[in-house]
Amino acid sequence: TLNSSPYVLTGDVTIRNQATLTIEAGVEIQFASTDQLRAGDDVDGVEFIVEGDLRVLGTAQNPVRFTGLDDPGPALHATGTTVARTARGTTLRHATYTGLGTGVDIRSTTPVVIENTRVAGARRGLLRDNGIVNITVTDSSFEGTEEGLTMAVPEGNRVITLLRTQVIGPVAIGVAPTPGADPDSRYRLAPTPRTWADAEGFCGSRGWSLADIQNGAENADVASLLGGAPAWIDARM
Repeated sequence: TLNSSPYVLTGDVTIRNQATLTIEAGVEIQFASTDQLRAGDDVDGVEFIVEGDLRVLGTAQNPVRFTGLDDPGPALHATGTTVARTARGTTLRHATYTGLGTGVDIRSTTPVVIENTRVAGARRGLLRDNGIVNITVTDSSFEGTEEGLTMAVPEGNRVITLLRTQVIGPVAIGVAPTPGADPDSRYRLAPTPRTWADAEGFCGSRGWSLADIQNGAENADVASLLGGAPAWIDARM
């Protein structure tokens, strides 16, 4: 509620699958520079994770603010909103993200609506790592020094709708997993960087590592994800 704002997050926070969280206009959520729990995808950064239903209901006069502690903040590894695969619904209206490593990271299979939302001063603005969810973005802006907008190619009749939306920074449209690929695979396909070193740095910034294929089963798993597309893997001896 607004009466208890600001909220300071010192470790990862998760909205569980059956829960619904509504954030009122004017609320401020501050992210510490380190994750005291050392959990989640990036153990160095605080993550706000949606496994249930998130409704951010700011207004033009009183947006909901997600910000690094002591804005603009040193929260270079923090993620303002991670929409997990199990999320039941996500609506972001009049939200601002400042002083964070990543603004919005979408991994869900349910529609996401983003309106009048701004990400500024981030390393990564808006990410979408699968092609099986519809996303509608209107009257918004996303700024990222490393990635302004990174999205997997839509599959089938899925669509990305961007209306009156500005992107500041690199834009990448990657390759989505092929239909029938295992959604629980421990591998994730990211937009292919230009060099192996770039790929290693891209993964390291998220707490991941390049795929280290040890046997035929792992090779088949990666091959099904790629669908014939090229990718960098860990080939160090």
